[in-house]
Amino acid sequence: MEKQFMTFSLADGIYGINILGIREINYTNRFTPVPLSKEHIMGLLNLRGQIVTIWDTGVPLGYANRDITDETSLLVMKTNAELSAVARKNGIETHATQVGLLVDQIGDVISCDESDIAPVPAHAEAQVAKFLIGVVRQDDTLVGIVNVPELLKYE
Repeated sequence: MEKQFMTFSLADGIYGINILGIREINYTNRFTPVPLSKEHIMGLLNLRGQIVTIWDTGVPLGYANRDITDETSLLVMKTNAELSAVARKNGIETHATQVGLLVDQIGDVISCDESDIAPVPAHAEAQVAKFLIGVVRQDDTLVGIVNVPELLKYE
């Protein structure tokens, strides 16, 4: 079965998220910081009347907080209630509330067969590997496929 992933970069890493779970890509960096919040919570965004919690996607994946630049983008995820029957049939879950994943830069949409997704390499740090479903080779690059439900359990 063919799958499609939206790729993005975090520092020197390339990652992908199943496009069926993404509601929109947003390029705003105007969100309200939340005092005393956890390191990975960057703030809140009022997106057309809905409050979206902004996560720094890199923190669970082992990156330090990075500066926000003009290339910084948000992947606004669908809520579990918004996911289509097709997405649910393919095991896609996100979160019960609106979440935006902050990434350094949006890449391309890639397609691959489910059988092309290789296991996470054995040398990957266990704390990071649990947030990945596997990896896909694209040209000379390995794309880490993010396990969004696990990522959103990060404390």
